[in-house]
Amino acid sequence: AEEAAPPSGAAPPSGTAFASASDLSRPKDDQEQRTNAGRACSNAVHSIELQYPRTYNCFVRIILPLFVLIGIAFLCGYFLVLFEGPGEMEANDELIAAYTDFAVRVSNDPVLVNSTDAELCVATIDMTEDIDGVAKQLRDCAGRFVGKEAEISAAVTFNWITCSKDGKPREREDQVFVVLEEWMESYRYIVSQKMEAENATFFEAHMSAVWSASGHDGCRTNMAAGALFWFTIMTTIGYGNVAPVTRGGQGLIYSLGFISILSFTAIIANTGNICLAITDDFFHRINAPKLTKGIWASLFWLSAWWLWVLTIAGISNETDKRVYEEFPLIESFWFSWISSTTVGLGDYYLPHETFRPRDMFYIPFLFLLAFVLLSNFLHKFSELVGSIFAKEQSLEMILESQRKKKGGR
Repeated sequence: AEEAAPPSGAAPPSGTAFASASDLSRPKDDQEQRTNAGRACSNAVHSIELQYPRTYNCFVRIILPLFVLIGIAFLCGYFLVLFEGPGEMEANDELIAAYTDFAVRVSNDPVLVNSTDAELCVATIDMTEDIDGVAKQLRDCAGRFVGKEAEISAAVTFNWITCSKDGKPREREDQVFVVLEEWMESYRYIVSQKMEAENATFFEAHMSAVWSASGHDGCRTNMAAGALFWFTIMTTIGYGNVAPVTRGGQGLIYSLGFISILSFTAIIANTGNICLAITDDFFHRINAPKLTKGIWASLFWLSAWWLWVLTIAGISNETDKRVYEEFPLIESFWFSWISSTTVGLGDYYLPHETFRPRDMFYIPFLFLLAFVLLSNFLHKFSELVGSIFAKEQSLEMILESQRKKKGGR
């Protein structure tokens, strides 16, 4: 039997859905509105480009893509330090532990050191004092053990981490002090706990504490350092002052590093072409067409690149003084040149431990502009060389002619 239709105005039965025509057409209307909005936005952007072509392309197709490369360096560098940072902290702790263990063992067996001065120093240590007193004597005496104190300060690394008590970036010497101080505090605490709770001797407590202490409670991964390293990978500068040691970090270089290099190459080539189009148009407008091709164009872009390298040298000179107390301008120019040509010899570089996040927003950008200028010079120079060796028939025309003859046969 057929079901009777519900009376007019009555509510539909439970579980039955009724959709009006307006409800069915609403998704389609929303989609059309989004499409129209997108089309209007695209038309507005296109009209701006037509009205201000040079300004638009300068910002949208030159400056913006270069900052996209910096963003890629930040993003990939962040993941890289997540792999490398913990391992570096552990390696630093082991290094300090080895140094401290050496000092303590020498205090128990002076024959390990062939220095009369060191033996005399060890003989004066009063092992009956409390842990703070013993630790102070060992610290004062350890500097005589074949220069271990200087060695530990030089060997501790901050390539992927930054350490401070207040969370602010610090110089290398300050970071070394923070790590050593925190490690000794951790070491003294563990030793005192072992001696008090388990009635252990100092040497027994030391053997338990030396490999458990940590000096990196005030440390965190340094995103700026990772971004700087990734920038040198992406641009193929590769100073060689530091390298990933974990499988995860190396895997990122294999995969995302290669993609970053491709992105860098494509963006620099495209921005170079846009820059050439804008400058060539400018030279035509001022009646200087000679600067758009031939030897004069090559000399112009070569001069622009050299001047920009000098500019980078002046700016980086102030940055490098954080590390090198005496850093003459000629050395800054050498650093700028080997970086702007992607040679990256590694004798001078920007150390990770002194690199700040704010540095990432202008130093890489300066080098990216240098790469654009160098790309423009190479483009004009290749055109110049091609015009010198130009023939009536190009190689492509000759090969095409041979293909046609072979096909005719």
